[in-house]
Amino acid sequence: MKNISILWKRRLFLMLLILTAIYSRAQGYNFTQMTNPDPNNNSLKAIWASDASHIFAGGGAGTILKFDGLAWNLMATPVTQMIQSLWGTSASNIWACGGGGLLLHYDGNAWAKITVPSVNIFYKIFGFSATNIYACGANGTFYHYNGISWTAIASGYSGIDFYSMYGSGSSDLYIVGNENTGAYTGKILHYDGSAFTPEKDITDASLLDIWSADYINYYVSGGNAIYSYDKNSNDFSTVFNEGDNTCIYGLNANLIMTGSINSHISLYNGIWQDINNTYSIIYGICAPGNSTANVYLVGGGGLILHVDMTSGINESAEANTHF
Repeated sequence: MKNISILWKRRLFLMLLILTAIYSRAQGYNFTQMTNPDPNNNSLKAIWASDASHIFAGGGAGTILKFDGLAWNLMATPVTQMIQSLWGTSASNIWACGGGGLLLHYDGNAWAKITVPSVNIFYKIFGFSATNIYACGANGTFYHYNGISWTAIASGYSGIDFYSMYGSGSSDLYIVGNENTGAYTGKILHYDGSAFTPEKDITDASLLDIWSADYINYYVSGGNAIYSYDKNSNDFSTVFNEGDNTCIYGLNANLIMTGSINSHISLYNGIWQDINNTYSIIYGICAPGNSTANVYLVGGGGLILHVDMTSGINESAEANTHF
């Protein structure tokens, strides 16, 4: 018994050393703040990239910036509403959405406003091809673009603000949001191409963003924590107790990042951990081509960050391998 006790103590000590090493290496990620040309330093709420020399960020007062691989440049837009989300299929086919039913399209030359009947805020735009795009927003607002025109789809959930969505296709789309009737209840719904089905109610937890690597196991960022949701078992559980999360972005199943209102940047690379808390609010994350060497984050006050995750990933992977 004594020998067994000593063996377990050694194992626990080894585990502690390895976890400490992983944490220390994660804290060593080198975040670089990039120069923002916007003289007003409007908050940036969204970021999307087609490649390393075509990165777009959008935010307050209709601000949209473009990174050409060398520097960020301010683009001309015909609107003053907050840009909430960006998504596209190429550098010459990009969509933006935002306040007051705002939809913008970029054709590689200029941004043009697209008029739709909605006056509700669009919080997220997301698609699967140039002819299959969705926009969702306040009061259950849900629109679809078929390559020619935008059409409103009645969700039947006017009491819920749809904040984000993710899925494998038009028949398998998950939407997260929050009741807008005063109750602080997060919602997960599923859209199968014709109808919306409620999947999960989460008390006291606003759900703001969602992502998945395999379209079965989803990660959700929320007001109180980071959660996992298994669509097969309908299991919903907390994976990391870091609150006030605004966004979540995955490069792959083993590298996931989140940003938060309280400036925390969290990372999953085998374990969940905080890797930085020295900047302002983080609203959006992207990595062109899912490159670990070039990850960009945007946030409050026009914040733009760049971080090379490569060295940290290798070190953490090595530590886990020797576990």
